[in-house]
Order: sequence, then structure tokens, then C-alpha cells
Amino acid sequence: MNEERPKSVEVVGKLTQLTQQGKIEWKEIGAPASFSHGKDTIIDFAYVTDYKNRKLIIYQQRKKNIHHDITGEIIISWEEPKTALEIIDENFKVLWTFPWSRNIDDLLYSIRFKLEGIKDFFDKILDDK
Repeated sequence: MNEERPKSVEVVGKLTQLTQQGKIEWKEIGAPASFSHGKDTIIDFAYVTDYKNRKLIIYQQRKKNIHHDITGEIIISWEEPKTALEIIDENFKVLWTFPWSRNIDDLLYSIRFKLEGIKDFFDKILDDK
């Protein structure tokens, strides 16, 4: 078993907690060109933060699949979105990629929930009399 995996899952959980508490601030950015592979990959959204002298990026991407059906017709489909969390340098060069875990999706959800003002929107609806 890979010894870094359990610790990385714990770290992602901590990043989620700190994000929810407002102790880590994320900023939405356009997807860096180096993160897409031509027109075969779409980055739906990307967020960056600086924490403990490291730059982190989290993003969701979808990849295009091209294949032929039994008649030879070209079929284009898109994979389900996948979320990645990485440590990057100032030029967006990937230094390390966190092994995927459901916690990474939870972190992305927390970031979007906070930045998009969903909590405030929910509170306004619930406070409406």
C-alpha cells in the first residue's frame, strides 16, 4: 500500500475544513493553457490558492472520446468530469498531484459553495417569511 495516500487524504480533508472556515481563500482562474490537451480536454473551472508557501490548484476536466460504431460512423462522447488537486509552481508547472479520492470532489464542492455565494442564497431563502 502506498504510504502517502492516507496522509494525502487527511490533508485534503484539512484543506476542505479550512476552506469552509474561511481560513483558506481560493480564487477562480481561467484554465492554464498547459492544463488542456488541445480540443480533447475541457477544463470546466479552476481555482488556485497560496497556502503555507505553496500554490495549489484544483480543477475539473472532461476528456473527449472519439470512436467508431459498428457502421463506421464517428461517435464523439465526453468522459465524466474528473477533479484534480495539484501543487504547482508560479508558472503552473505541476510539482505534485494528489492521488484521487472523494475528498478532492468534496473540496471542490466546498470551494464552489463558498465562492458562488450559495450559502448566503440558501440563508436568504430560509429567512424569507
